Amino acid sequence: GDNEKYVYSSFFDENGEFKSEFVSLANSMPKIPSFRLGGTLANDINMLNTVGDVNSRQPSVYVSLPSGSGKNIGDTASNPIKMGLREWLKVIKKINRNATVIPCISPLTTTPEDTKKIIEYISGDQSTVYGAMRIADGISEPSVIEYIEIANESDMAGSEAEMNTKAQWYTEQAQKQIDAVKQAYPQMKIMICGPTAPWSNQYWKR
Repeated sequence: GDNEKYVYSSFFDENGEFKSEFVSLANSMPKIPSFRLGGTLANDINMLNTVGDVNSRQPSVYVSLPSGSGKNIGDTASNPIKMGLREWLKVIKKINRNATVIPCISPLTTTPEDTKKIIEYISGDQSTVYGAMRIADGISEPSVIEYIEIANESDMAGSEAEMNTKAQWYTEQAQKQIDAVKQAYPQMKIMICGPTAPWSNQYWKR
């Protein structure tokens, strides 16, 4: 929405080039060692839909849902994102080319196969399909992934029963993501959700 467009315009001009004021700021900043690509909105976004040409990007849709969510597989989760993975990687490289990255992957919108492609986009070289895509997107150097984070605050739910249902769903989906990632990237470190705030209940604490 408007906030997302505002964030984009904080870094880039209408031609997709860095604004001079951001370049000056980036050059004067401390070299931040690591960047987390996540937050509340990450739950509704498939990062694979946020690379490539801005005008060709597609909405993210739900590919998995806990029962009783009131939503359907295939429903739109978020509109096309302008300030996407490609743009954030460019920003990170401008601030600190050696910074590590922690992408937050949503099992609501991202299949395990898509997760492997996202990892390849971030960290792959030109011999890989998605590493080559990143290079074509104007990011020549890969980034080291410090961790993969599976979802953000997934313990947020309504009733006690809904929390239990969501905890069971999350456990199953997180395991699918872990299995797929570990098969392709055995050394990858993966973070999963636990109780994150007072709204968590017993199902997220065990």
